[in-house]
Amino acid sequence: MTIDISTGHIVERIRQASAAIRLRREIVGLGELSDSELATRVLSHRLMRLARGAYIDHLEWLKLFPEQRLLAVTLAYAKLYKRRGWIFARESAAALWGLPLFGLDGLRAHVSVPPESPGRSTRPVARHVETLDPEELVEIAGVRFTSLERTVVDLAHSAAPELAIGALDAAVRAMFRMDRGAEIAELEGWREATLARLAGSWRPGVRSARQVLRLADGRAESVLESVSRLQLARLRVRHEVQVPVFVGEERIYWVDFEFLGQQAYGEVDGSVKYLDPAARHGRSADEVVLAEKRREDDIRGATGKRMVRWDARHVRSARDLGARLGDFGIRIPPG
Repeated sequence: MTIDISTGHIVERIRQASAAIRLRREIVGLGELSDSELATRVLSHRLMRLARGAYIDHLEWLKLFPEQRLLAVTLAYAKLYKRRGWIFARESAAALWGLPLFGLDGLRAHVSVPPESPGRSTRPVARHVETLDPEELVEIAGVRFTSLERTVVDLAHSAAPELAIGALDAAVRAMFRMDRGAEIAELEGWREATLARLAGSWRPGVRSARQVLRLADGRAESVLESVSRLQLARLRVRHEVQVPVFVGEERIYWVDFEFLGQQAYGEVDGSVKYLDPAARHGRSADEVVLAEKRREDDIRGATGKRMVRWDARHVRSARDLGARLGDFGIRIPPG
């Protein structure tokens, strides 16, 4: 997945998400509803409360992905406390950038606060005491948040590795305009410089951050590929990513993984390619399934290698993915 980090695209994302958010001071202040009527609409599931004093239509809320829900919550606080100039960080900043957040647990807003005025974290808002350099801060559409690089490095320190690697891969793919088969020299230079800055750091989570940063690879085309690569590294299964397979003289297919020395390829499938009309490009789900079968037959015929498939259910942990691969005869090194 390639995210668009252009300012115009982010402005439009913020504008669209903000338009759905309604503040109590506007609803009640303009006489549209009383406080008691507002409370009744929340209790009857006509409105969803994003924060104290900020609401969204409940039906609209149900349509949102977890990342979009966190974006709505983040923007609710941005609107409520605009004069305070909050700086959003970590998962909230990632939602503003449009990064995937695999396994996002909870919808807590995250803000960066200076050491001289730390405040206290609450259940809905986590405050992170830190000093930001000017280049680590952006302001887009009136919302202040951490830069793309600072955001993913923060996540590498504080978030679950499964969430951090998906966001990091998407970010470096955008930063370095990477694609499958792309040279990664520029990424390697950035990785080495970032790891050098972390050398000797005592920041909490730095060990996990180093591990995630070493795995970053912008060639991943989906968050499931990113998380699969993390679990394969934990399993110590040797593999290559985004491998070209030549069929005949002109046709080329790309497979997500090749298991080195095992005469097998691997692919992780999300439901989007079958269920999302936009991803099907005008084809029915049955047509997509048939095309995938023909593609797999071509690959097996050209290479003699078998294909192993898994999905989101199998990448929640290394143990789950290892069990799936073992069922298909992929050798897992002993622990």
